[in-house]
Amino acid sequence: MSVSAPTQQRRQPRIHRQGLRISWLLAAACVLANILWILASGETRDLLTTAGVLLFFAASLTHSLSTRGAAWSAGFFGIACVFGWTVEAVGTATGLPFGAYCYTD
Repeated sequence: MSVSAPTQQRRQPRIHRQGLRISWLLAAACVLANILWILASGETRDLLTTAGVLLFFAASLTHSLSTRGAAWSAGFFGIACVFGWTVEAVGTATGLPFGAYCYTD
């Protein structure tokens, strides 16, 4: 009769409540920036576009770090960067999958 080794359970990362609060505040600021974007025009709209993207990134990263840990977050960030860059490169070169588009100078 053989004795099997105990099954190993994956250690769940510790959830950092303060980080979650910060991620929710950043997400709310992102929503506010997008609401204000509708009401703005010109250079203000450009600044709100940038602010919305950066706030969404910060909220996502803060939430990921708070719930998944640094290693998982870094790995996912790397995958997202490679995937995003690839889709943009293919899109500007071929028009797939979004149709023809280009970036300004």
